[in-house]
Amino acid sequence: MPTEKRSIGLLSIEVGAIAGDGGMSTALAALGVTYQDSCDLSQGEPEIIEIHSEENDEPEELIAGKSVKTLKWSIMNVSPTALAATLGGTVTGTGATEAWEAPSATTLIEKSVRIKTKSGETIDMPRCRIISKLSWKFSKKDVNKIDITAYVLVPTKAATAPIKKYLTA
Repeated sequence: MPTEKRSIGLLSIEVGAIAGDGGMSTALAALGVTYQDSCDLSQGEPEIIEIHSEENDEPEELIAGKSVKTLKWSIMNVSPTALAATLGGTVTGTGATEAWEAPSATTLIEKSVRIKTKSGETIDMPRCRIISKLSWKFSKKDVNKIDITAYVLVPTKAATAPIKKYLTA
């Protein structure tokens, strides 16, 4: 019987510009610490196409399409730099005068994303479309967050998998 491997905990989520050849970024950095219990990498149900004949009630064939894979997480860093990196827009000023100006239209952001687990695995997603939203609750018992969803896309680099999981070196 093969040895079971368990993946437990989150060490970091890092984001970086997609490599020039369309592959995984080599310059990644965390956008901020991850809000507890907010990280979830999931795969949706695949689209199923049924092919029917006139003679039978049950399908003659089933065609299974691909399903959408998403990584969702929230960060507690609401600095102008984090806001611009996740939502687009511009950062003006420096230090005490630093400010974020939101874009007037939705910004398309594509980045490479890497997850590192506390149990020693790395998960690379070379090309993700990032769509984020503000989740600001002005309360004594909560913190303002940026909710991030990264939709896993096919890399533009040939022969590169959309997701690669391996042991961290």
